[in-house]
Amino acid sequence: LTVKPIYIRCGICINCPTSDSSCSNLNKHASICFCKLKESNSNQSLVDVGIKGTGYIDSQEVNQLCAVWCSEAARPFSALVEASHKSILHPTVIKFLPARRAVSTDIQMIYLAIQQNYKAVLNAHQGALYLGVDALQSPNGFDILGAVIYRLVEDNSLDPKLEAMPLATKDFIWLAESHTEEHLARAVTLVVEKFGIQDKICGIVSNNTSNNKLMVNKLKKQKWVRFRGEPQWIRCFAHVLNLIARGILQPFGTQKNSKAAKEKKLLTKTTQMDCVPRVKIWRNMYHSELGDISVAQS
Repeated sequence: LTVKPIYIRCGICINCPTSDSSCSNLNKHASICFCKLKESNSNQSLVDVGIKGTGYIDSQEVNQLCAVWCSEAARPFSALVEASHKSILHPTVIKFLPARRAVSTDIQMIYLAIQQNYKAVLNAHQGALYLGVDALQSPNGFDILGAVIYRLVEDNSLDPKLEAMPLATKDFIWLAESHTEEHLARAVTLVVEKFGIQDKICGIVSNNTSNNKLMVNKLKKQKWVRFRGEPQWIRCFAHVLNLIARGILQPFGTQKNSKAAKEKKLLTKTTQMDCVPRVKIWRNMYHSELGDISVAQS
């Protein structure tokens, strides 16, 4: 005689418990589901009844999730409101989607909140630290400096992972002056000493420009324990390849560039010749105020 198993569909979850001989397992399953039902809130989500999906998202966490996404994925703040991006977002996220300025403020708040904690992590790190710096000028004339710290992080896996963490709010430092070697060296020194990692820097990564070379020589004078100056200056390979490509392509645009340079020089000379008589007249009118200022003629 073959005993057929007992099948029953649970009314709370999506499981279908079975039993070959008795209903004790069925009673046990029912008691567990009833306990889960009592502990859950009146407004249940799909996860509470056993259906796996996106789950419940708290509206107060939307700003933090958006800030983390923009930071980790290096996405612009305007990407949040794009129609193609909003079509794949959770309805709760779309409903409470923050504005671009709000995301920028949230990133700054998150960075300031974890800054002291990350400083302690860097101070406890036993391996080498490498500093990546890059200075540039924005189209609206602001000089900014990007500073990123690189280190190997060991986890449960056998292979260590390379971690990159910016050392400034929103990844950039706004320089009050032009990015010369003195100002760059001063800004990098302030950032490194702020986190207390000057004795753990083993190398600096940057592009192969002359001001960076002078900056490295000035940082050598700081006498950091592991940093020896130019021998530990790592040139950005992508920047070197860019210079090589521009050098190869330069002969193909020499004639065009020289023609444009001649036109620019002629225009500048014409403008100067046109301005000299006006300056002479103005100088004669206000000679007593100008003193010995002379006008150079080309």
